[in-house]
Amino acid sequence: MLKKAYRSAALSAWVANVLSILVLYQSQLADSLQERVADTDTGELQAIAGAMTDLIGEFGQASGRSLVALVATRRHLWLTQAKVMETEIAVLL
Repeated sequence: MLKKAYRSAALSAWVANVLSILVLYQSQLADSLQERVADTDTGELQAIAGAMTDLIGEFGQASGRSLVALVATRRHLWLTQAKVMETEIAVLL
């Protein structure tokens, strides 16, 4: 079960990374469009791209925290199964 949760969190982080790349590309396309067509207002496109970038950044941070928690849980489980003394567990975690 822990393995599935770890894979899901890793997939979430990967998706956030890909989405951030796509949003950056979208922002560059909006800049290019504004340069080509002077009377087109691309401010709304750029605002949406900025908001999406912020949201994806938060999503990526949350995914990272989730992965850290899962790794810590897995380490604790391994140490518990290895019958390591509590004082040594505190040092290793």
